[in-house]
Amino acid sequence: MPREAGSPHRQPINNTQELVRFIDYNDGLNDCFITTYPLNNTIDKIFLDFDSQKGLCTHKQAFEDSKRVYEYLSGEGYRVVKLASGKKGVHLHTLFSPWRYKEEIDGKLVLWRATVQLLTDVFGELAFGSEINLEGKSVRVVYAVKENNRILGCDPSVFGDVSRLCRLPNTRRPPENVTWCTWLPDEFVDMDWYDVVMWSRMAHSEGPIKIPRTTINKIRIDDSIQQTEVKINNNNTIFNGENGHENIILKTVLRTCLYKHIMVANPVHIARVAATIDLLRFWSISDISTIYSTLNWADWDPQVTIEQIHSCKKYREFSCSALRKNGICMYEFVDQCPDRTRQIENEGVVA
Repeated sequence: MPREAGSPHRQPINNTQELVRFIDYNDGLNDCFITTYPLNNTIDKIFLDFDSQKGLCTHKQAFEDSKRVYEYLSGEGYRVVKLASGKKGVHLHTLFSPWRYKEEIDGKLVLWRATVQLLTDVFGELAFGSEINLEGKSVRVVYAVKENNRILGCDPSVFGDVSRLCRLPNTRRPPENVTWCTWLPDEFVDMDWYDVVMWSRMAHSEGPIKIPRTTINKIRIDDSIQQTEVKINNNNTIFNGENGHENIILKTVLRTCLYKHIMVANPVHIARVAATIDLLRFWSISDISTIYSTLNWADWDPQVTIEQIHSCKKYREFSCSALRKNGICMYEFVDQCPDRTRQIENEGVVA
Protein backbone atom coordinates (compact mmCIF):
# COMPACT_ATOMS: atom_id res chain seq x y z
CA MET A 1 0.00 0.00 0.00
CA PRO A 2 -0.98 2.54 -1.05
CA ARG A 3 -2.65 1.32 -4.24
CA GLU A 4 -5.68 2.04 -6.40
CA ALA A 5 -8.48 -0.39 -7.17
CA GLY A 6 -11.26 -0.47 -9.75
CA SER A 7 -11.57 -0.07 -13.51
CA PRO A 8 -12.22 2.23 -15.28
CA HIS A 9 -12.79 4.39 -12.19
CA ARG A 10 -10.10 3.91 -9.60
CA GLN A 11 -10.34 4.55 -5.88
CA PRO A 12 -7.50 4.83 -3.36
CA ILE A 13 -6.70 1.80 -1.19
CA ASN A 14 -4.53 2.75 1.77
CA ASN A 15 -4.78 -0.31 4.00
CA THR A 16 -6.06 -3.88 4.21
CA GLN A 17 -9.44 -2.82 5.66
CA GLU A 18 -10.17 -0.60 2.64
CA LEU A 19 -9.16 -3.42 0.29
CA VAL A 20 -11.52 -5.86 2.02
CA ARG A 21 -14.38 -3.36 1.77
CA PHE A 22 -13.66 -2.87 -1.94
CA ILE A 23 -13.75 -6.62 -2.58
CA ASP A 24 -16.90 -7.16 -0.49
CA TYR A 25 -18.74 -4.50 -2.46
CA ASN A 26 -17.49 -5.34 -5.99
CA ASP A 27 -16.88 -9.10 -6.07
CA GLY A 28 -19.40 -10.69 -8.44
CA LEU A 29 -20.71 -7.27 -9.46
CA ASN A 30 -17.68 -5.64 -11.08
CA ASP A 31 -14.26 -6.86 -12.19
CA CYS A 32 -11.89 -6.51 -9.23
CA PHE A 33 -8.66 -4.88 -10.40
CA ILE A 34 -5.87 -3.33 -8.36
CA THR A 35 -2.65 -1.57 -9.31
CA THR A 36 0.10 -4.17 -9.63
CA TYR A 37 2.66 -1.94 -7.94
CA PRO A 38 2.35 0.41 -4.93
CA LEU A 39 1.86 4.10 -5.67
CA ASN A 40 4.92 5.16 -3.67
CA ASN A 41 7.43 4.61 -6.51
CA THR A 42 8.07 1.01 -5.49
CA ILE A 43 8.58 -2.10 -7.63
CA ASP A 44 8.24 -5.41 -5.79
CA LYS A 45 7.46 -7.87 -8.59
CA ILE A 46 7.45 -8.62 -12.31
CA PHE A 47 3.95 -9.23 -13.66
CA LEU A 48 3.44 -11.43 -16.73
CA ASP A 49 0.07 -12.01 -18.42
CA PHE A 50 -0.27 -15.11 -20.62
CA ASP A 51 -3.21 -15.55 -23.00
CA SER A 52 -4.00 -15.95 -26.69
CA GLN A 53 -4.02 -12.17 -27.30
CA LYS A 54 -7.30 -12.40 -29.20
CA GLY A 55 -6.28 -15.22 -31.50
CA LEU A 56 -2.62 -14.39 -32.22
CA CYS A 57 -1.59 -17.68 -30.64
CA THR A 58 -3.59 -20.55 -29.17
CA HIS A 59 -4.69 -20.67 -25.53
CA LYS A 60 -2.82 -23.95 -25.17
CA GLN A 61 0.41 -22.45 -26.51
CA ALA A 62 0.11 -19.47 -24.16
CA PHE A 63 -0.42 -21.92 -21.30
CA GLU A 64 2.67 -23.93 -22.28
CA ASP A 65 4.67 -20.69 -22.44
CA SER A 66 3.57 -19.81 -18.90
CA LYS A 67 4.70 -23.24 -17.67
CA ARG A 68 8.11 -22.85 -19.29
CA VAL A 69 8.59 -19.46 -17.66
CA TYR A 70 7.47 -20.72 -14.26
CA GLU A 71 9.72 -23.77 -14.39
CA TYR A 72 12.70 -21.58 -15.24
CA LEU A 73 11.94 -19.02 -12.52
CA SER A 74 11.34 -21.59 -9.80
CA GLY A 75 14.45 -23.48 -10.86
CA GLU A 76 16.47 -20.28 -10.45
CA GLY A 77 15.10 -19.80 -6.95
CA TYR A 78 12.60 -17.02 -7.64
CA ARG A 79 9.36 -16.94 -5.65
CA VAL A 80 6.44 -16.82 -8.06
CA VAL A 81 2.72 -16.28 -7.43
CA LYS A 82 0.73 -18.30 -9.98
CA LEU A 83 -2.87 -17.36 -10.81
CA ALA A 84 -5.50 -18.66 -13.21
CA SER A 85 -7.06 -15.54 -14.72
CA GLY A 86 -10.58 -16.99 -14.50
CA LYS A 87 -10.98 -17.17 -18.26
CA LYS A 88 -8.28 -18.91 -20.26
CA GLY A 89 -5.07 -17.22 -19.16
CA VAL A 90 -2.36 -17.40 -16.52
CA HIS A 91 -0.80 -14.59 -14.46
CA LEU A 92 2.69 -14.91 -12.99
CA HIS A 93 3.97 -12.49 -10.33
CA THR A 94 7.70 -12.90 -9.68
CA LEU A 95 8.38 -11.40 -6.26
CA PHE A 96 11.25 -9.15 -5.18
CA SER A 97 12.16 -7.12 -2.14
CA PRO A 98 10.65 -3.61 -2.61
CA TRP A 99 12.87 -1.21 -4.58
CA ARG A 100 12.23 2.55 -4.66
CA TYR A 101 12.91 4.66 -7.73
CA LYS A 102 13.13 8.45 -7.89
CA GLU A 103 11.78 9.20 -11.36
CA GLU A 104 9.00 7.21 -13.02
CA ILE A 105 11.04 6.76 -16.19
CA ASP A 106 13.78 5.08 -14.15
CA GLY A 107 11.29 2.62 -12.70
CA LYS A 108 9.84 1.86 -16.11
CA LEU A 109 13.24 1.20 -17.66
CA VAL A 110 14.39 -1.09 -14.84
CA LEU A 111 11.10 -3.01 -14.96
CA TRP A 112 11.14 -3.33 -18.76
CA ARG A 113 14.72 -4.54 -18.92
CA ALA A 114 14.29 -7.02 -16.07
CA THR A 115 11.15 -8.45 -17.69
CA VAL A 116 12.80 -8.83 -21.10
CA GLN A 117 15.88 -10.38 -19.49
CA LEU A 118 13.88 -13.10 -17.72
CA LEU A 119 11.96 -13.96 -20.88
CA THR A 120 15.18 -13.95 -22.91
CA ASP A 121 16.67 -16.42 -20.45
CA VAL A 122 13.72 -18.73 -21.20
CA PHE A 123 13.08 -18.28 -24.93
CA GLY A 124 16.33 -16.83 -26.28
CA GLU A 125 16.45 -13.76 -28.49
CA LEU A 126 13.22 -11.75 -28.59
CA ALA A 127 11.82 -9.36 -31.19
CA PHE A 128 8.93 -6.93 -30.86
CA GLY A 129 6.30 -5.84 -33.32
CA SER A 130 2.59 -5.53 -34.04
CA GLU A 131 -0.01 -7.92 -35.45
CA ILE A 132 -3.69 -7.70 -36.36
CA ASN A 133 -5.79 -9.73 -33.91
CA LEU A 134 -9.18 -11.36 -34.49
CA GLU A 135 -10.92 -8.10 -33.59
CA GLY A 136 -9.11 -6.34 -36.44
CA LYS A 137 -6.98 -4.32 -34.01
CA SER A 138 -3.25 -3.82 -34.21
CA VAL A 139 -1.66 -4.99 -30.96
CA ARG A 140 1.90 -5.27 -29.72
CA VAL A 141 3.44 -8.76 -29.67
CA VAL A 142 6.75 -10.39 -28.77
CA TYR A 143 8.37 -13.04 -30.96
CA ALA A 144 10.70 -15.91 -30.01
CA VAL A 145 13.30 -15.42 -32.75
CA LYS A 146 14.97 -18.83 -32.34
CA GLU A 147 11.62 -20.60 -32.47
CA ASN A 148 10.82 -19.52 -36.03
CA ASN A 149 9.69 -16.08 -34.86
CA ARG A 150 6.55 -17.50 -33.30
CA ILE A 151 4.38 -15.15 -31.28
CA LEU A 152 4.71 -15.76 -27.56
CA GLY A 153 1.55 -16.04 -25.49
CA CYS A 154 2.80 -13.23 -23.26
CA ASP A 155 1.32 -9.73 -23.48
CA PRO A 156 4.19 -7.23 -23.94
CA SER A 157 1.99 -4.26 -23.09
CA VAL A 158 2.61 -5.05 -19.40
CA PHE A 159 6.40 -4.77 -19.78
CA GLY A 160 7.63 -1.69 -17.96
CA ASP A 161 4.14 -0.49 -17.03
CA VAL A 162 4.41 0.65 -13.40
CA SER A 163 0.74 1.74 -13.44
CA ARG A 164 -0.59 -1.60 -14.63
CA LEU A 165 -3.78 -3.08 -13.21
CA CYS A 166 -4.09 -6.78 -12.42
CA ARG A 167 -6.89 -8.96 -11.10
CA LEU A 168 -7.25 -9.60 -7.39
CA PRO A 169 -6.90 -13.28 -6.47
CA ASN A 170 -10.04 -15.15 -5.45
CA THR A 171 -12.46 -12.73 -7.06
CA ARG A 172 -15.12 -13.80 -9.54
CA ARG A 173 -15.43 -12.95 -13.25
CA PRO A 174 -18.74 -11.14 -13.74
CA PRO A 175 -21.34 -11.16 -15.12
CA GLU A 176 -21.43 -14.98 -15.35
CA ASN A 177 -19.66 -15.43 -11.99
CA VAL A 178 -18.92 -19.08 -12.70
CA THR A 179 -15.11 -18.75 -12.67
CA TRP A 180 -12.55 -17.19 -10.37
CA CYS A 181 -9.19 -15.53 -10.71
CA THR A 182 -7.53 -17.88 -8.26
CA TRP A 183 -4.27 -19.39 -7.02
CA LEU A 184 -2.65 -22.20 -8.99
CA PRO A 185 -0.71 -25.01 -7.29
CA ASP A 186 2.95 -25.75 -8.01
CA GLU A 187 1.70 -28.84 -9.83
CA PHE A 188 0.04 -26.72 -12.49
CA VAL A 189 3.04 -27.52 -14.71
CA ASP A 190 1.66 -31.07 -14.91
CA MET A 191 -1.83 -29.87 -15.84
CA ASP A 192 -3.12 -29.33 -19.31
CA TRP A 193 -4.98 -26.23 -20.38
CA TYR A 194 -8.42 -27.72 -19.80
CA ASP A 195 -7.46 -28.68 -16.24
CA VAL A 196 -6.76 -25.02 -15.46
CA VAL A 197 -10.07 -23.93 -16.99
CA MET A 198 -11.87 -26.37 -14.67
CA TRP A 199 -9.64 -25.42 -11.70
CA SER A 200 -10.86 -21.82 -11.96
CA ARG A 201 -14.47 -22.93 -11.35
CA MET A 202 -13.84 -22.46 -7.63
CA ALA A 203 -11.61 -20.39 -5.33
CA HIS A 204 -8.43 -21.91 -3.89
CA SER A 205 -6.28 -20.89 -0.93
CA GLU A 206 -2.57 -20.17 -0.72
CA GLY A 207 -0.32 -20.09 2.34
CA PRO A 208 2.02 -17.27 3.39
CA ILE A 209 4.74 -16.32 0.89
CA LYS A 210 8.14 -15.26 2.16
CA ILE A 211 9.35 -12.02 0.57
CA PRO A 212 12.77 -12.38 -1.13
CA ARG A 213 15.74 -10.23 -0.25
CA THR A 214 16.79 -9.50 -3.84
CA THR A 215 15.56 -6.26 -5.43
CA ILE A 216 14.63 -6.05 -9.10
CA ASN A 217 17.44 -3.61 -9.92
CA LYS A 218 20.00 -6.32 -9.02
CA ILE A 219 19.01 -8.60 -11.89
CA ARG A 220 21.88 -9.15 -14.32
CA ILE A 221 21.00 -7.54 -17.64
CA ASP A 222 22.67 -8.60 -20.89
CA ASP A 223 24.51 -5.85 -22.75
CA SER A 224 22.25 -6.33 -25.77
CA ILE A 225 19.18 -5.55 -23.64
CA GLN A 226 20.89 -2.80 -21.65
CA GLN A 227 21.87 -1.01 -24.86
CA THR A 228 18.53 -1.48 -26.63
CA GLU A 229 16.91 1.84 -27.48
CA VAL A 230 13.71 2.15 -25.46
CA LYS A 231 11.32 5.00 -26.15
CA ILE A 232 8.51 6.56 -24.15
CA ASN A 233 5.29 7.49 -25.92
CA ASN A 234 2.91 10.32 -25.00
CA ASN A 235 1.27 8.20 -22.31
CA ASN A 236 4.71 7.58 -20.77
CA THR A 237 4.42 3.91 -21.68
CA ILE A 238 7.51 1.99 -22.75
CA PHE A 239 7.61 0.37 -26.15
CA ASN A 240 10.40 -1.14 -28.21
CA GLY A 241 11.10 -2.66 -31.58
CA GLU A 242 7.90 -1.75 -33.43
CA ASN A 243 8.16 -0.37 -36.92
CA GLY A 244 6.52 2.84 -35.75
CA HIS A 245 6.63 4.57 -39.14
CA GLU A 246 4.63 4.90 -42.32
CA ASN A 247 5.71 4.08 -45.84
CA ILE A 248 3.79 6.56 -47.97
CA ILE A 249 4.52 4.74 -51.24
CA LEU A 250 3.23 1.40 -50.00
CA LYS A 251 0.28 3.01 -48.25
CA THR A 252 -0.77 4.60 -51.54
CA VAL A 253 -0.32 1.53 -53.74
CA LEU A 254 -1.44 -1.38 -51.56
CA ARG A 255 -4.89 -2.26 -50.34
CA THR A 256 -5.36 -1.14 -46.72
CA CYS A 257 -5.41 -4.64 -45.24
CA LEU A 258 -2.21 -5.67 -47.03
CA TYR A 259 -0.43 -2.48 -46.05
CA LYS A 260 -1.29 -2.95 -42.36
CA HIS A 261 -0.22 -6.58 -42.42
CA ILE A 262 3.22 -6.05 -43.97
CA MET A 263 4.08 -3.06 -41.78
CA VAL A 264 4.46 -5.26 -38.68
CA ALA A 265 7.73 -6.84 -37.55
CA ASN A 266 6.85 -10.37 -38.66
CA PRO A 267 4.18 -10.38 -41.40
CA VAL A 268 2.32 -13.61 -42.06
CA HIS A 269 3.42 -15.39 -45.24
CA ILE A 270 0.12 -15.03 -47.10
CA ALA A 271 0.18 -11.24 -46.60
CA ARG A 272 3.73 -11.00 -47.96
CA VAL A 273 2.78 -13.03 -51.04
CA ALA A 274 -0.39 -11.03 -51.75
CA ALA A 275 1.37 -7.68 -51.26
CA THR A 276 4.27 -8.73 -53.46
CA ILE A 277 1.95 -9.80 -56.28
CA ASP A 278 0.32 -6.37 -56.18
CA LEU A 279 3.66 -4.55 -56.12
CA LEU A 280 4.98 -6.50 -59.13
CA ARG A 281 2.51 -4.50 -61.25
CA PHE A 282 4.59 -1.39 -60.60
CA TRP A 283 8.19 -2.35 -59.73
CA SER A 284 10.94 -4.77 -60.49
CA ILE A 285 12.09 -7.53 -58.14
CA SER A 286 15.09 -5.44 -57.13
CA ASP A 287 12.93 -2.38 -56.43
CA ILE A 288 10.54 -4.34 -54.23
CA SER A 289 13.41 -5.92 -52.31
CA THR A 290 14.83 -2.46 -51.66
CA ILE A 291 11.45 -1.26 -50.35
CA TYR A 292 11.08 -4.30 -48.10
CA SER A 293 14.58 -3.76 -46.69
CA THR A 294 13.32 -0.57 -44.99
CA LEU A 295 10.47 -2.27 -43.11
CA ASN A 296 12.52 -3.75 -40.24
CA TRP A 297 11.13 -7.27 -40.56
CA ALA A 298 12.40 -9.55 -37.80
CA ASP A 299 13.46 -12.27 -40.26
CA TRP A 300 14.81 -10.02 -43.04
CA ASP A 301 17.16 -11.84 -45.42
CA PRO A 302 17.89 -10.12 -48.76
CA GLN A 303 18.65 -13.30 -50.73
CA VAL A 304 15.59 -15.18 -49.47
CA THR A 305 13.43 -12.10 -50.11
CA ILE A 306 14.55 -11.84 -53.73
CA GLU A 307 13.84 -15.54 -54.28
CA GLN A 308 10.38 -15.21 -52.72
CA ILE A 309 9.55 -12.13 -54.81
CA HIS A 310 10.61 -13.95 -57.98
CA SER A 311 8.35 -16.90 -57.09
CA CYS A 312 5.35 -14.56 -56.90
CA LYS A 313 5.56 -13.59 -60.57
CA LYS A 314 3.51 -16.65 -61.58
CA TYR A 315 0.47 -15.63 -59.50
CA ARG A 316 -2.45 -13.31 -60.17
CA GLU A 317 -3.64 -10.82 -57.59
CA PHE A 318 -5.47 -12.21 -54.61
CA SER A 319 -9.16 -11.36 -54.69
CA CYS A 320 -10.61 -9.50 -51.73
CA SER A 321 -12.73 -12.56 -50.93
CA ALA A 322 -9.58 -14.71 -50.87
CA LEU A 323 -7.91 -12.27 -48.51
CA ARG A 324 -11.00 -12.39 -46.33
CA LYS A 325 -10.96 -16.20 -46.25
CA ASN A 326 -7.28 -16.16 -45.23
CA GLY A 327 -7.87 -13.73 -42.38
CA ILE A 328 -6.09 -10.79 -44.03
CA CYS A 329 -9.16 -8.64 -44.61
CA MET A 330 -10.10 -6.80 -41.42
CA TYR A 331 -13.69 -6.06 -42.35
CA GLU A 332 -16.71 -8.33 -42.00
CA PHE A 333 -18.70 -6.59 -44.75
CA VAL A 334 -17.48 -5.25 -48.09
CA ASP A 335 -19.10 -1.84 -47.58
CA GLN A 336 -16.94 -1.32 -44.46
CA CYS A 337 -13.72 -1.57 -46.49
CA PRO A 338 -12.08 1.77 -47.40
CA ASP A 339 -10.93 0.11 -50.66
CA ARG A 340 -14.40 -1.10 -51.69
CA THR A 341 -14.18 0.88 -54.96
CA ARG A 342 -11.13 -1.18 -55.96
CA GLN A 343 -12.33 -4.66 -54.95
CA ILE A 344 -10.55 -7.41 -56.88
CA GLU A 345 -12.63 -10.44 -57.80
CA ASN A 346 -10.29 -13.03 -59.34
CA GLU A 347 -9.09 -15.79 -57.04
CA GLY A 348 -5.30 -15.44 -56.99
CA VAL A 349 -4.68 -18.57 -59.08
CA VAL A 350 -1.57 -19.40 -61.07
CA ALA A 351 -1.49 -17.43 -64.30
